[in-house]
Amino acid sequence: MNPENWYDMINTNLNGAFEVVHHIVSNLINKKCGSIVFIFSITTIKGMIGQTNLFV
Repeated sequence: MNPENWYDMINTNLNGAFEVVHHIVSNLINKKCGSIVFIFSITTIKGMIGQTNLFV
């Protein structure tokens, strides 16, 4: 994986999640209720062949 693809993946999977939470969390705090649930792939827990992201 080249650096550009790595940063695209991080921007989508990590920064995207942060931006969503950042946008809605103050509303949840003001209402004093609500939940944020993230659903991830099983590969988060158990790696799979071909799913390793390495700089080449």
